[in-house]
Amino acid sequence: MIAEREMFLKENGGIKNGFYTRNFDTLLGKLEDLKIPKDREGNFKTKLIEPYKRRDTSLDEMFLRRYS
Repeated sequence: MIAEREMFLKENGGIKNGFYTRNFDTLLGKLEDLKIPKDREGNFKTKLIEPYKRRDTSLDEMFLRRYS
């Protein structure tokens, strides 16, 4: 994700602004305290984890299949 931010800043300009932490649930378990890079203007969004997502989409699909 850091390399992705570097490429974004090279192409679009901007300044690094550290990281924010997020927990993310997957089929294999919970990933805790992931450090997601950010830029000062807030324009950078990582493609690996969508903004505001807390759970892998495969978990949503699994829940739907079990309850339907």
